[in-house]
Amino acid sequence: MQQLETRGELVRIEVELDPDEEPQRLIYALPSVIEWMDDVLPGLETDGYIPGANRPIEQAEAQFYSFVSGKTTFEMPPHPMRPEEHGVWVLRTHDLRFFGFFWRKSVFITTSADTKARCKTNGTYGDHCRRAADVRNRLDLDPPKFVSGRAVKDVL
Repeated sequence: MQQLETRGELVRIEVELDPDEEPQRLIYALPSVIEWMDDVLPGLETDGYIPGANRPIEQAEAQFYSFVSGKTTFEMPPHPMRPEEHGVWVLRTHDLRFFGFFWRKSVFITTSADTKARCKTNGTYGDHCRRAADVRNRLDLDPPKFVSGRAVKDVL
């Protein structure tokens, strides 16, 4: 993992924790996801489906904080994390989808991100899932390349 970071193939998503908190989980992203978060995410607005929902950038920050701090159990609806086929998982907010996989328990690598609305309108949800599996297979990761299982307890 450290070599992939050094080569710039993965970037650790840093989350500001309270002074008495330690990271319980880690999130890494492809540089293209970081670029999307820097360039696209700040300009997005909620689709309004959930009344009073925060802006997508705030949703992402809250999701990452909950994930890294270990404060969200991901067991109760609405499910902010969902398994797909072939070891692909999606971290979800009201308006956003972060596609990726768990390399090790509690270590999520996000390979692409998009809005819920765009995934529905353009039919790109499956494309993002396939991309996650393709990227995972190409990354120079120590085997096994991902944690298998479709239950939250399998990956966290």
